[in-house]
Amino acid sequence: MKKYKILISNDDGPASPLLVPFIKAVKALPICSEVRIVVPAKERSWIAKALTRFDPLTVTPHTFGDLPGFTVSGSGALGGTPADCVSLGINNLYRDPPNLVLSGINMGNNAGL
Repeated sequence: MKKYKILISNDDGPASPLLVPFIKAVKALPICSEVRIVVPAKERSWIAKALTRFDPLTVTPHTFGDLPGFTVSGSGALGGTPADCVSLGINNLYRDPPNLVLSGINMGNNAGL
């Protein structure tokens, strides 16, 4: 069975009560070889696809349960968006890209608008 390096992100930040249980559930999957975690430093709902263009981003090591990961914040109004986190997790923070990206679990309504 193929094993995957899985990147986890969300839009609710590290304080989400669902994040650590989600990480543990993904880590327990038989297809999971490694869990990587990069989330916004604070709740960033409703701007998930926005990217920080000009302002610097700050990446801070963070522990999620017993797993290391990162939080991302910015100096500008939109810095540290969920899309910033996924982009950094795929392209910059690890030696090689993940095989799979999972985002969630979301605390709010997930209805498409």
